[in-house]
Amino acid sequence: MTLEINKGVPYPKGRWRKYPFGDMEVGDSFLAECEKERFKSIGCSILVGAKRYQPKKFRIHRETGGIRCWRVE
Repeated sequence: MTLEINKGVPYPKGRWRKYPFGDMEVGDSFLAECEKERFKSIGCSILVGAKRYQPKKFRIHRETGGIRCWRVE
């Protein structure tokens, strides 16, 4: 099998981005809807994603229907 190399094809911007950390200002929040069984895995996913945006700081809290994430600094 031979693969063709293509030049100049733009990467689909923001396609991998699931959470809006880069667009958030201090005091903004979003709700990641999930079932109770997934709280731990979704919470970890949010915190790992937030680390890419240091020195910005984020906090999460469980709510009915999901996990809310706030930008605090």
